[in-house]
Amino acid sequence: MRVKISAIAIIAITWFVYFAYFNHWDDMWDIFEPRKWSGFSDSKGDWGTFGDYVGGVLNPILSFISIVMLINSINLQREANNSLIEDSKRQSKLEDKRSFEVSFYNLIEAEREEFKELELILPNGTFKSVKAVNELENYITNYIEENNSTLSETSAILGGIDDASGMAIFSVVRGFYVLTKLINEKCPIEDREHYIDVCVSLTPVKAINILVIAVVYFDWKNISYMKDNFPEFFEKPGIKNSIDAFYEMHG
Repeated sequence: MRVKISAIAIIAITWFVYFAYFNHWDDMWDIFEPRKWSGFSDSKGDWGTFGDYVGGVLNPILSFISIVMLINSINLQREANNSLIEDSKRQSKLEDKRSFEVSFYNLIEAEREEFKELELILPNGTFKSVKAVNELENYITNYIEENNSTLSETSAILGGIDDASGMAIFSVVRGFYVLTKLINEKCPIEDREHYIDVCVSLTPVKAINILVIAVVYFDWKNISYMKDNFPEFFEKPGIKNSIDAFYEMHG
């Protein structure tokens, strides 16, 4: 609206200047003195001159205003496009996060179910779930104390137990591996620590103990991946203390 008013004002001023000059007005207020008006000319030349004057003065000014408006329009369009791009990026990021969370919590639930079905065949019997981990921890402690076994000797014994149990320990560790791989590849960097904490919080304590035992005694590739990509996971006080305790038993 302001542009329209400015354009009308420029046209009015241009006409006013023309009439003031060619009617020989003494000042601007002579516009209200009819006797000072010379009237309209019947000469085509005068009208041609008037047209040349108006066109010569107004065209550059109005063209400049049009260019300014065009530039402003382009800038506004660019800002609108940038806003749409940013909104699209935010929406895409939210969708990626929702997709990640669905997969993450599904894997957490699958890990919990996997742990419920854990069954270990030990020299003193077959045990499931929490009882299996308790018996395994006791067996490791007793075996080290009775045999003064080295880390590699204990690793060999545990490897035999895992083989006899249908790779039950490996299956639990694999569940952690899949979770950490998902976090590493799909989780936004700024949320990584949060989801690691959620992973620890929602996983049964004894399932984490199985992971600790595997980290100490096995050199599987999935364990190496977790150590390389999630050192902060193994630096959490409870997990680190448990790992250190197993190493300390071997002197």
